[in-house]
Amino acid sequence: MQDQSKATSIQISPPMELPASVEVFVPGSKSINNRLLILKKLYFPSLQIEDSSTANDTHLLEQILNNGTTQGSVNVQDAGTVFRFLTALYACTPSNIILHGTPRLQQRPIKDLVEMLLQLGCNINYKEKNGFAPLEIKGITPQGAITIKPSGSISSQFYSALAMVAPLCKEGLRIQIPEELGSKTYWNMTLQCMQSLDIPVVKEPENLYHFPFYEKNEEIKSITVERDWSAASYWYFLPLLLPNTKITVKHLRLDSLQGDSLFLKNLADTIGLQLQEQEDNLSISKKADSSLGVLHLDFSQNPDISLNAIVALSLLQIDCTFTGLESLSVKESDRTQALQIELSKIGIHFYFYENRWILDTKSLHFPCKLSFSTYHDHRVAMALSYIGFFAPIQIQNPMVVNKSYPGFWEELGKMY
Repeated sequence: MQDQSKATSIQISPPMELPASVEVFVPGSKSINNRLLILKKLYFPSLQIEDSSTANDTHLLEQILNNGTTQGSVNVQDAGTVFRFLTALYACTPSNIILHGTPRLQQRPIKDLVEMLLQLGCNINYKEKNGFAPLEIKGITPQGAITIKPSGSISSQFYSALAMVAPLCKEGLRIQIPEELGSKTYWNMTLQCMQSLDIPVVKEPENLYHFPFYEKNEEIKSITVERDWSAASYWYFLPLLLPNTKITVKHLRLDSLQGDSLFLKNLADTIGLQLQEQEDNLSISKKADSSLGVLHLDFSQNPDISLNAIVALSLLQIDCTFTGLESLSVKESDRTQALQIELSKIGIHFYFYENRWILDTKSLHFPCKLSFSTYHDHRVAMALSYIGFFAPIQIQNPMVVNKSYPGFWEELGKMY
């Protein structure tokens, strides 16, 4: 692999010889770190966050919060999580903010979160298109004493944003989540982050959660961020493609707040992987004599890791069906469309039929010149890099991976 630190594209070719084993590092969990930054800002000004994520999104959120901006314009760039969490934070604290981002971010829906915040009495207006950024937010001190009802959305991030500001309400707040909440594991992660800092959360019948008022806590506390399982999912699927190579992910544990951990642990037997914890590390290898048949995989609780699975199974020529990919169309790119276009370059037919996505791999082939677009999307870039183990390829705009996994290409270089 070439040096990619400032490259607009990189070349990847199959290694001349693969290592029998390799150790790789993944950053701290972006999802956990971003939640802790919001909770620190609202309730724990002296909180020490250890092993912080190196992701660009986390650096951006930390910079915005540390700037202490309460008036004027705040640019969240392409960071969807930052946009949603700050919408709730600014709406429920003294502020007068215009919240905006890149053209793609301003295509990502925010209406359902805004509708729930309006139930709380917040003052939010759309500056351009109804339901989308930019937002004009004039913050209030929320009183609560109400129950926020679902506003049509099944996106867990909207409810997580609301949950983290709920303890600001002087009379407490109840939130009712939908019966079929998408990516519910991320909602659970939010509650566990709050409870780990002793912020009370009371589970009640009928999907109700009660958040009592919580005073700002000046006690100095510290909390350590787990390693990122979404980033680690790239290395998880790689031994399927390279069955003679054992991958060890440093400081990654199966016991995790992250829902991706449980999902991938349960999936391992189905796809013939062996997971072995060794001290503070996790080793991943292909089971001997295991084979894969036709699969159906439901990613409704873990959509971000689906791209790695789809590309890996394409290269193994395993015909599959997938459900739970609905949210991929409103991520950093339209990810299902991106995969349709890019996988077609190697003869893979990925299409939607009768409420599921179907992977048809029978025409897999590798043309002499292969160049892949990344659509300004970190997860698209990482997933497509699997193809470089089978044929020489070029990947455009490789540094989009910095959004979640700076150092990814350096770690991938250990395979050479």
